[in-house]
Amino acid sequence: MTVLSFEASAAVACSKKSSTPGAYVDRFWVADPPPSGEKRWWHDNANWSEESGGSPGASAPTNGCGKARFDGGSVVNASLLQVIEFISLR
Repeated sequence: MTVLSFEASAAVACSKKSSTPGAYVDRFWVADPPPSGEKRWWHDNANWSEESGGSPGASAPTNGCGKARFDGGSVVNASLLQVIEFISLR
């Protein structure tokens, strides 16, 4: 599994105990393979789940901070349209 710790908004403190709703998210990339020539986008909620191999539709990790997990739930690359600062990669 690849885990990206990220920060998409420097205005929000990165903490699981943040008092700002939605500031810290833990998401799993579950995108299905796209039709030929198309991409799967990081900011699209249809590509994220709250659990590994779970149903898509969780809010995309585009605000605040947290962990974006890439495991066996998807083998599709994530394409970015905005700046996401990656704090660490494990």
